[in-house]
Amino acid sequence: MRSKVRWRLPLLLLLAAALGITLLVIEIQDRQNKRHLETIQTEAAALERQRDELVARRDRNERDYQARAKASATEQLLFLEADERIYTQIAPLLRQEGYLGTIGLRLELLPGDPGAIERAHLDELLAEGWELCLICDAPEGFADWDGQISRRLEELQLEKPRAVYFHDGQFSRALKETVAACGYSVAIHHGEDADPLIAGDAGEGLWLPGAHPWNFTGVRTQISSNIAKNGDQVFTVSFRDERSLYEDYAFENMLAYLKECESEGPLALTGPARARELHDPAKNGVAELTAQWEREDAALRAQIRQLNEQIQAIYDRWDEGA
Repeated sequence: MRSKVRWRLPLLLLLAAALGITLLVIEIQDRQNKRHLETIQTEAAALERQRDELVARRDRNERDYQARAKASATEQLLFLEADERIYTQIAPLLRQEGYLGTIGLRLELLPGDPGAIERAHLDELLAEGWELCLICDAPEGFADWDGQISRRLEELQLEKPRAVYFHDGQFSRALKETVAACGYSVAIHHGEDADPLIAGDAGEGLWLPGAHPWNFTGVRTQISSNIAKNGDQVFTVSFRDERSLYEDYAFENMLAYLKECESEGPLALTGPARARELHDPAKNGVAELTAQWEREDAALRAQIRQLNEQIQAIYDRWDEGA
């Protein structure tokens, strides 16, 4: 019995020693792996910080680009008759708010005619930045009408505006080519051919902002919608037509509301030529801004991709050495 105990004891000691050595080797290996992993992580962390900084920079650049590229919404106030009251009553109100309007010219009421705005007063408003728009009363003979009013404007030594307004129900798809061929770049409609009433980017060709009476039901909602879309729309004001008849108190309230709406987003009250320019990416600087942002964004994406590849290579070395 004693002999068995004697040989088992050394065996147990030997096993214990082997186990101890194995555990020591494992511990040493774990320490080495840990140090290796820490080295890997330290090396990768530096690159990850660089990558994260570039990602954050790219996000900031994109937010900044979106904000700068966002065109200002525009509203147009189109007065359908070149009435002297535009100068005596309307202009002082708009001037107070920093707004500009558009004076409609039609064959039967041109500057200097009885009841029409005096030429000196018209010139004064044009110098301030007001614009002109022709009011078409003969869409069925548009080319002839254009010839007549062009001659009258030449007689008055007035430059022919490139914007024309059509009364509700008078514009049509068939007219677009004729209107453009006569040299117009803006045609104001009422959605006859399902064209959007809120116009977007102008770009090339005929630009088609839609019109509403200034006092129509839902005008406030329409203004907010236009601001949200950064678009353009026209509100018509008349001294004759009941549908958009000028009323001083209500008109002043509308101007006050437009001022309030400026808190919702960029908003400019201007004429058709200026509005078209503001919505033309080639002229408002957006095209150049977009090209610059795309170049910078591509460079940042390339740097981020390169860093990700370097980070992955570091972790691959860990997998191989683990």
